[in-house]
Amino acid sequence: DLACAIRASEALRTVGYTPLGDLGIPERFAFSAPTELPRHNLYVVLAGCLSLRNHLRLRDHLRSHPEDVEKYGAVKRELAERHPDDVSAYCTAKTAVLLGILARAGLPRDELRSIAVSNGADPDALGVA
Repeated sequence: DLACAIRASEALRTVGYTPLGDLGIPERFAFSAPTELPRHNLYVVLAGCLSLRNHLRLRDHLRSHPEDVEKYGAVKRELAERHPDDVSAYCTAKTAVLLGILARAGLPRDELRSIAVSNGADPDALGVA
């Protein structure tokens, strides 16, 4: 619940994480890592929210579809090189591949559309209008 998320967020702040707000994703709190740690994204999410369902559905699908692991990994590596300091551009650029995987994993069309919009992509152009 929200109270637990706030407590977790405060605990993360005490160990050096910087809160970034929801970055346009409802029910998610984003954090930047302390500079002494390897670069990574860290989120606190509310149970059952779309962001969590999206991540878990992607994880579960990739565990049983190695061909998608390779494709998604290659796209992420290429985009990380192209957008090393622009998380927004990176997220937007990987959205088409992400939505394709999530569609095959059975995520409903309305949720795919919401993810496209949250990632800064045009859902009409991606075929999830």
